[in-house]
Amino acid sequence: MRRWTFEMVSLSAALALGALGSAGCRKRSDVQVHAAPGTPSPAEPGSAARAAGEGAEAASGATVDGTEGTIEPAGATGGDGTDEPVKNSREAMAAAAYDALVIGDDGAGLKVLALGDDAYAVVEQAIQSENILAATGALELLPDLSRKGEKRVIALLMTSVQSTVAAIRLTALDVSVRAPDLKLPLEIVQKLIADAELDVRATACDTLLSYQDRSPASVAAVFAGISDESDVVRAACSDAFGRLGTATGHIEALAKMLESDRAHVREGATRALGDLRAPEGYELLRGRLSDPDPSVAATAAAAIGRFANADAVRDLEPILKDERRGVRVEAVAALMRPPAELVRNLVYEALKDRDATVRLEAAAVLVRFPDDPETTIRLHALLRDEEASVREITTITLGDLRNPRSFGPLLARLTEETEEQVRAAIVLALVAIDPSQAVPHLIDRLEGSKGAEQTQIIANLRRVTGESLPLDAAKWKAWYAAQPKPATDGGGVAPPEGAPGGAAPAAPTEGAPAVPAPVPASTAPSTVPEAP
Repeated sequence: MRRWTFEMVSLSAALALGALGSAGCRKRSDVQVHAAPGTPSPAEPGSAARAAGEGAEAASGATVDGTEGTIEPAGATGGDGTDEPVKNSREAMAAAAYDALVIGDDGAGLKVLALGDDAYAVVEQAIQSENILAATGALELLPDLSRKGEKRVIALLMTSVQSTVAAIRLTALDVSVRAPDLKLPLEIVQKLIADAELDVRATACDTLLSYQDRSPASVAAVFAGISDESDVVRAACSDAFGRLGTATGHIEALAKMLESDRAHVREGATRALGDLRAPEGYELLRGRLSDPDPSVAATAAAAIGRFANADAVRDLEPILKDERRGVRVEAVAALMRPPAELVRNLVYEALKDRDATVRLEAAAVLVRFPDDPETTIRLHALLRDEEASVREITTITLGDLRNPRSFGPLLARLTEETEEQVRAAIVLALVAIDPSQAVPHLIDRLEGSKGAEQTQIIANLRRVTGESLPLDAAKWKAWYAAQPKPATDGGGVAPPEGAPGGAAPAAPTEGAPAVPAPVPASTAPSTVPEAP
């Protein structure tokens, strides 16, 4: 007699085989029952199945459909009591979810979580596979599993943070920071500061900082990272040390590091002194301003600026004339911290620097002086700088200052500017200064614009006006022409209906029509690209 067999394959075994849902199992719906000619149907009274109800086949749970026909198990269940078709379906869903993790499918996470109690098995196998996409995707699901009450996830996280794959170790550290209930043992994180991969070392320092652990072991671990050969690691560990450690017991060690013949060790110690901002470390920093290595001297300038006092300004002033560009750049950037009235003239002087990087850094610092008329004048002059990067930063600063006096010069520059990125920045600045006044000019610019400029024009037109017209200059012009124009009386501009507080919109630039629906000038321009 021929029988249909069912191989009982557990979910975890099926996952390991990579053949979920197809390990020799057949669903009941897939089995075709063929009765031998002349044999009564098993559904009919007096059928062979009924007659054999107490026979060997019936004892095995099979329903007989004929002497030479097939036998189908009735109500077969798996070892866990699960109905076999249901078990097969669960395995198929788990297989699909695992495959989605392996290929990095955007919907993989939802597929795994939809498995309910079976989700853990899929996540576990994905992590143990050390396939980067599967493992990192599975790690991202651990917080969700933890919230659902799964207690085993911390073990998976600890396994992952010791993986041979750096990307998996990194993801495990990130997950442990985002999910407070998945905090890793401190000793494991501390050891990772000596990891072979620089990204892991830096992230380990960031992780201890996120944990806010000030234990001697953690402080010692991040202190060791200060002299790392990687600038990324030194920065991360120095930041962590500055927030977790204290000057007590460390100033002498840092002073000794400053005497090292290795520049990266001196640079790390200099950075740490700046992060600590301990008064007893200030003189040590002053000595590094003349360090022969430009990276150390530049770091010293940045560190001194963090003290943000008159002494810092005094010591930074001569550094603004240093022959090394990187040192001058950091010295100018450091002027962002001390009192504005102490550094204004130094910033103005830096605008004349021969190097474009120094000039653009100075242009960015000018945002500190919104009420100084000279700031606006100098920025307007920088709109004609020979370097596009300087013009772009200058434009951004003018947009941040939102001085109405800058609208005209920016609009004029828009028609002259040859660089697309600078034109895009000008569009944003015009909208930031006066969105209502900017609308007709943006409509005029829409036709013929392209790239970043066009993206910003259409995004901000839609945001300011509330219209969702397509990227079609003719349609925007027709829309604008159909808007009621504000009435005037005696030269004054009447506020459009619905204007907030009854206030009139800003007077348009000469030759520019007014837009009927003003938007408060404080409204930030849209910087998110929108599809036409």
